[in-house]
Amino acid sequence: MTKDNKKTMIVSVLIVVLFIVLVVATSYAYYTTSIKSDNADKRGLTVSTPDISATFSDNNPAINVTNMVPGDIFTKTFTLENTGNVTIKYKIVVNEVSNDFTRKNDIEVIVKENDVLKKTTVFPSTTGPISDELTIAPGVTKSYTVTIEYKNSSTDDQSEDMGKSISGKIFIDEV
Repeated sequence: MTKDNKKTMIVSVLIVVLFIVLVVATSYAYYTTSIKSDNADKRGLTVSTPDISATFSDNNPAINVTNMVPGDIFTKTFTLENTGNVTIKYKIVVNEVSNDFTRKNDIEVIVKENDVLKKTTVFPSTTGPISDELTIAPGVTKSYTVTIEYKNSSTDDQSEDMGKSISGKIFIDEV
């Protein structure tokens, strides 16, 4: 095999590999979550897959609380709608997490569905669920309130964490 034939063969193999990667990436993109802002009717940010969509009342799934002091409370509200024809099982997850706190147990997360308590937990240190497994039937819309509170301890010194921050994004993870 000549040197030119080797180069041609290598280039041909690279082109085929690139084509396969492009097809896989395009196929994957079709199934991933799409995000769109619907500011025309002031409904907020809508995050959707083919069967489920979440609309955040403040146009943003992000949690970003800075300079926290004991007693601070942050609330995020959103609705979740099942637009498909099967019941969906899911968890509410916080991803892209940043948690500067040393005393992690002082940051409490309360999840309510249609004003009914679903779970109380600690704000995650890394990507993790903040709810147990939930279900939503076809055609149903549920309202969620996620409350994050920096609990005030009357017995413990919390000064090492005063002024610290937490952040992340609320995400619906189908199970």
